[in-house]
Amino acid sequence: RSESREEYLTELARGNTQLLINKLFELPTERVEDVIVAKLPEGTTRLPREKPPPKPKPATRLSEFARQKGIKRRKKEKLVWDETINDWRPRYGYKRALVEKQKNWVVEVPDGKDPYVDYVGEMKEKKKERVAKNEYQRLRNIARNSKAKVPKNLFPPTENLSKDQVSKAVTLAKTSTASHVKFAGTLKEEKNVRVLKAKIKFESNMGSLKKEKASQLKVLDEMARKKPKLDINQAVNHFIHDEEVKASRNKDKKTPKKLKGKQQSSKRKGGNNKARGKGR
Repeated sequence: RSESREEYLTELARGNTQLLINKLFELPTERVEDVIVAKLPEGTTRLPREKPPPKPKPATRLSEFARQKGIKRRKKEKLVWDETINDWRPRYGYKRALVEKQKNWVVEVPDGKDPYVDYVGEMKEKKKERVAKNEYQRLRNIARNSKAKVPKNLFPPTENLSKDQVSKAVTLAKTSTASHVKFAGTLKEEKNVRVLKAKIKFESNMGSLKKEKASQLKVLDEMARKKPKLDINQAVNHFIHDEEVKASRNKDKKTPKKLKGKQQSSKRKGGNNKARGKGR
């Protein structure tokens, strides 16, 4: 009985498999990238599953443009021959940046241009701009498929801010415009904004003795490590400056005595001359 049952099951499985293969060969076919593929019909039986089946990815602007123009995608080779380094280099992906460094280790200065310009920095900036442009295009495709508007300043749309977030943003703007602790003036219709400051957090009075002891020992260790640094040049300069100041003060003290003596002698001579003139 067991042998007959196994024979029956094998014949049944073979027959069902043959029917399935015959049905597959009856389906319409198409060629995709040099491969013949059969078009499966849409499902009629709903399979039980936890989550819904994934939806097809929405078309991007580039794919939509290619579909309208009839441009077909061609599979490019991963490796490309580079005549500069005389070797095969990857077109994209793994080890691409390393090859670019080996290739552009020297940048030639174009004829008729400033040789003191950092052309390596310009190449890096252009690469950053390309990356930012690709990111912007990706966000624009997402927004177009989700029917959302894209801002012109290259920033993704943000959700509505709460009251606390708005107050924090205003305080940040106020503190950022402060120069020498002088904040920007308020507008006519602007309400009085309280500039929030960081609160000082004090430790509890009934803390553990181990933590207090450890903190005090840490302070003492830091004070012991900080040894005064002796700058010889600075000390010599201070000494020379003090000597020059003392010498200048001594000169100032000596000169008034000479001036006073000359002034007194001139006064005496002038007084005698006046007296002689009156007698005559």
